[in-house]
Amino acid sequence: MTPLDHDPLANKLALLPGDPLAQRAAATVLRRARGVLIDAGRPAAKLQRFWSGVLLPAVILGCALSYSVGALQTIERIYVAGR
Repeated sequence: MTPLDHDPLANKLALLPGDPLAQRAAATVLRRARGVLIDAGRPAAKLQRFWSGVLLPAVILGCALSYSVGALQTIERIYVAGR
């Protein structure tokens, strides 16, 4: 990494030593990476990505909207009944 005059954080990062991982740690990282890559093509992984990327946000948004509508209706009933 080459030092940059305008970025002190990048300069500090450039000064850090680039020690390689120990052989045992490197093997562990490689094994986990291979496992993730192998699992990425399975249908279950596709379903998991669909759930976490589309369905779960939709469920959370639906719950939030439902709660908001119910809260607004309750507030309206309280203030309309109080008149």
